[in-house]
Amino acid sequence: MYHFDELSLEQKEKFKEFKKITSSYEIDIEAWCKITNDNPFLWYTDSYFPDNFLSDFDLKNHHIEYNKYLDDLKLIIDNKNSTERDILNFISNNKLFIATSILKNFTLFGHHDRYIFKEFELPPHHVCDYLIIGKNSHGYHFLLIEFENIYNNITISDGDFGTTIRKGLNQIDDWKIWMDKNFQSFSSNLKRFNNKYKTLPDEFNDYDSTRFIYCVVAGRRENYKEKTYRKVRELSKQNIILTHYDKLLEEAKFLIKSGNY
Repeated sequence: MYHFDELSLEQKEKFKEFKKITSSYEIDIEAWCKITNDNPFLWYTDSYFPDNFLSDFDLKNHHIEYNKYLDDLKLIIDNKNSTERDILNFISNNKLFIATSILKNFTLFGHHDRYIFKEFELPPHHVCDYLIIGKNSHGYHFLLIEFENIYNNITISDGDFGTTIRKGLNQIDDWKIWMDKNFQSFSSNLKRFNNKYKTLPDEFNDYDSTRFIYCVVAGRRENYKEKTYRKVRELSKQNIILTHYDKLLEEAKFLIKSGNY
């Protein structure tokens, strides 16, 4: 229950109090901290996308539960019969912090504000596994993630990309071409989830390709050789992240330990 219309009368009063504090020329930090700590629903209700908002509060208050999820995730990753669909099914069941952990060390945004969308459509032919939107001091940025297989054809013997990684990178090429031509469709799709009480900033209306980063997760650490990492560094110059599931697990652990995005 994060939308203003769905709040109880008591919650609406708290929200009005919160807006009064945040609209002041000089914000009373002590009052702001107290009301948000006591009423974490305010973070969601005041966000651009209430149903998709990711809160530091959840990381700090569910860290024991979240660490247990990571133990379960490792079991899936270590199972030679597991596929990317097993990973996606696991994460989609209230464990979205795992996908969002990629923000922490791989990007320079998300610490001010962040949102996640599952299976976000790029119509009519494309769907990204996760769209993550994050803010830094330069505004909002967009991360589109593709999960590929954990095993089979990740790299070849010399460390060059195998068919699994190439498939993910081809998907990203398709997304980039689509975005260059269809950003307004992307923007319109996002606005279906928008808080009707808030107007989205310019980054959501004016296309800037430099605000977009793309990510492929594929394979295990053992698949990545010296040549693989050299090619990974080359991809980073094109705003493309390529990493493996062991790194994803480590990033998620680090995220929980730090307690903030």
